[in-house]
Amino acid sequence: MSQLPTETQNAPAAALTSHAMLVPWGLFARRIGLVEALEGVPIPQRQREYTPRLMLVIR
Repeated sequence: MSQLPTETQNAPAAALTSHAMLVPWGLFARRIGLVEALEGVPIPQRQREYTPRLMLVIR
């Protein structure tokens, strides 16, 4: 009796990503006060609907 292929048999064993550490790094940055410190750095910029600083740190 042969087995029919299923989706789980053809799926990769593990999907690797280089983005996995972004969450722990973000939580660590908030814990040590880095996010607040970056928000306090003056950056000359034009103000539109958003600022470049807001693009760096997303709350």
